[in-house]
Parts: sequence; C-alpha cells; structure tokens
Amino acid sequence: MTGVPPFRSSEQLIGALIPAALQRPRPTPLPAIELHDAEPPTAAQDVVELSAGRIDRSGRIPAAAAVAALGWAPGAALRLEVRHRRIVLRPAASGSPARGSVTARAQIVVPAAARTLAGITAGSTVVLAACEARQVLVVHAAVDVVRLLRCIHAQILGRPA
Repeated sequence: MTGVPPFRSSEQLIGALIPAALQRPRPTPLPAIELHDAEPPTAAQDVVELSAGRIDRSGRIPAAAAVAALGWAPGAALRLEVRHRRIVLRPAASGSPARGSVTARAQIVVPAAARTLAGITAGSTVVLAACEARQVLVVHAAVDVVRLLRCIHAQILGRPA
C-alpha cells in the first residue's frame, strides 16, 4: 500500500495558527441583595399594580390593567424617560412634548428610540409596574425581572445564581 502515511500521534498544531489562550480577569461579583420579610405596603404610594404583555413591532404594549389602575384615559399624552434600561412613563403636562400615548384599546405606545435604549425588541415580553399614587408606569424587560428573581431565588434556596 502506497500513498497514505501512517497516523503520527507526535504531530503538534502550529502556534501561529492557533494562539495561546488569553488570561482574562474574573468579573467582580455583584453585591448580594438584602432580603427582608415581606410586609404589606404601609402607604398608598407603595402599592404597585403588576401586569405583563408582549410588545408589538409598532411599540404598542397591552396595558389595560395598568391604565385602569392609573386612571389614564385613551388619548392621554405621556412623558417618557429611559432610566437604568427601564422605560418610565408619566402624564405629560399640557404644552410639554409627549413621547408616548394611551390608545383607545388601553395600549401604551412607546417610540422605537426608547425601546432600543431599554433593550426591548418587538415580540419581547415586558413587565409593567403601575404606581397609582405617583402616577408612574415603569416598563421592565422581562429578562431583567427574571435575572433579579434568579438572584433572589438563589438566596432563598441557598444555591449560587
């Protein structure tokens, strides 16, 4: 038999083609979350109505429960801010520029720029937190809420996150 050399186990890969593994510093862990026993809200401002929905490609979020809790009427103009990857909505003062709105179907409309800054894409699930006393609606990406719950559950169950 000619033409095929026998397999040699002493062959080595060429270092120029396969660089050595990089040594990367280990990321610093996040601080632990302090868990306290849950107590009922002590003031009206502490009561939060939670709901969830899926944002569509036009930026509409079904928010009937949140809109009802806040008492916002269809057509209401909303002032919008993005803080810490969360969308914060409040009623817009008359004469001030509005960035969001409430539709006749009790949907919240969020502009594309705000969705991008918050890391929310079409089809994403979001969690809405409505605080009636403060007249504020905070839109959280569900993945951020899951990440927070994972840390809390790890502490409760005594497992690493």
